[in-house]
Amino acid sequence: MAVILSIAAGLSILFAAYRLYMPVKVLVPKEDIKAGSVIGQNDIVYLTISRKDMHSMAVTNPGQVVGRYAKEKLYSMEPILSVKITSDLRDLVGVSGNLGRDETYITFKPNEAKWPNGLKSGDSVSVVAVVEGGIPKVIGERIKVLNISGQKTTTGQIDQIKNVVSSSDNSITLSLKWAQVGPLFYGKTLSKEVWIMPEHPTKDPGGDIYDPVQLEQIRKDIFNENSAAKRNSKTQRPVS
Repeated sequence: MAVILSIAAGLSILFAAYRLYMPVKVLVPKEDIKAGSVIGQNDIVYLTISRKDMHSMAVTNPGQVVGRYAKEKLYSMEPILSVKITSDLRDLVGVSGNLGRDETYITFKPNEAKWPNGLKSGDSVSVVAVVEGGIPKVIGERIKVLNISGQKTTTGQIDQIKNVVSSSDNSITLSLKWAQVGPLFYGKTLSKEVWIMPEHPTKDPGGDIYDPVQLEQIRKDIFNENSAAKRNSKTQRPVS
């Protein structure tokens, strides 16, 4: 019996040692990956290490890495930790450093603007405000969509815009030149509604929803309607 117990104890020690030192495969970058970059299938490889050297957060499944963002710089042949990657743009840092020198960004929520389904990161849009009298007016053109919350962004789309932003739930984030900020905010302040409308990437700037003749006729119609409404209100008498 003592011999059997000794053998069992020895086997337990060997099994524990094997589990401790057994080889495991973890994912590492082939080359350094910049913070904010989307990680592609070709960016990662397996590295074999012993289990005792494996970090508890080391990633072993490519599905947990591919298509996600690097929250910080990932170094070549260093195990990728789950805490260093994210699928949410809100987790990324360094926004200002990733914008152009003459760029900023603005985020709209559904109660602040409306946009059509199908817009994606990298699309070019015009911002239209519905001002007094219900007349739509373009207040921003050639503006880039950086992010639409809840929508997956592919590597190609990120490569197109090279920008990293934060966004709130159910929101759209736009990149614009500083010179566009004033007209956009001024129009937004005066308007009842703001629409974000897709435009062709090579659209020439300039132009408005209506040409001058149409706009003048609309203004006359609105003036006449308001005048008629005022006259009708004056002729009405309260019933006693």
